[in-house]
Amino acid sequence: MGLKYDAALFAVESTVRVDQDLEVFEASAPIEACHVVIRVPRQKFIPQYVAVFRCFSTVLWICVIVTVCVFTLVHIICVKIERESFVLLYPEQELHDQEYRSTLLAIVRYILGIGQPRIVLVESTTGKIVFFIFVFSILILSTLFQSGMVTLLSTRIRYEEIDTLKGIEESDLVVESPDIGLDMEFLGEEPQFDWLKQKLTDSLKIRCENRYCGVESDFAFYHTNESVSDWNDFYDREIYTILETRGYLTRTTSIVSRFNNRVYYDRRTGDMHEFHDVSEYVMSYPLLYFVERKSFFREVFNDVLTRLLEAGVFYRSTIRLHTELKENFAFAEKTGDTGEPRPYSMTDLKIAFICLCVVALFGVIKYYNMLRVGITWKKAEMIEL
Repeated sequence: MGLKYDAALFAVESTVRVDQDLEVFEASAPIEACHVVIRVPRQKFIPQYVAVFRCFSTVLWICVIVTVCVFTLVHIICVKIERESFVLLYPEQELHDQEYRSTLLAIVRYILGIGQPRIVLVESTTGKIVFFIFVFSILILSTLFQSGMVTLLSTRIRYEEIDTLKGIEESDLVVESPDIGLDMEFLGEEPQFDWLKQKLTDSLKIRCENRYCGVESDFAFYHTNESVSDWNDFYDREIYTILETRGYLTRTTSIVSRFNNRVYYDRRTGDMHEFHDVSEYVMSYPLLYFVERKSFFREVFNDVLTRLLEAGVFYRSTIRLHTELKENFAFAEKTGDTGEPRPYSMTDLKIAFICLCVVALFGVIKYYNMLRVGITWKKAEMIEL
């Protein structure tokens, strides 16, 4: 059981008497972990024209850009140096265009099969090496863009999620607390929590409570500010702020924390609010549960809830929270992102790099031979004349 639910569980048989129902039932006492986590709104979707640039990692983009710049620079230099050889094959105007305007266009047309460039760097060792690298880079670009463009333009991609405590510390995210005095006391004087204490606030004067059922978790907001008389106006001005821009501190068990992506539908406005629990816990502490051994919920209720149940308090509290939850929120099915594309990196493209290098090498050799034959033929023709 402990391996299944990521918790250290062991059972101790005991008997609990519920005075309200005058019943005796067998119970077990598993040890579960409670985690203090920060729940934050999910990041917004990025525009599609920006998503296109996510097809490559930053390192790969830098490699391609550097390659293009180096090739263009060396190409212009080598064309000027070897002008005497090229002038035998091409008109002056074409050489001028190749030097300053059509270098990249000519190579791209060659790679895409639209046409062959008439001037390439094959008359020098430097030219051949640079041409090979550039052809290889263009092949990588064209292949991945053609294969991934449909996916990139049809899949909604989010900005990078805040999923670590370090990320929250470095961000400007404000963390709401349902009971800031209790949370401050709970965090204690430990220096590693100083940054969190600075971010904690209860400016919205709200309470946020979880209601666990099996492996799902719902939450309900209700205000504690007695000066608030209009709930709808309070929600529009205050609650909506935390739903869109702020995180909040909450507690959850190992079972529930496995499902860290949550989607909530607001019936009042028709909006869908998406949250996720930061993977790194602020802290964890053990809980002791006493529930019926044969019950489906035996990992859910701890000894405190059992005592509340005996007194009849827990039942009434659950009904109150459940009613508010139904009035203002409806739990929606989890709709996690499906197949959000990950940028290609140098590691991902090892096989593609090798294959495309071989193809590019054959292309360079073929065109090199063609150009050599052309120069030889032109020289022979001029000698005859």
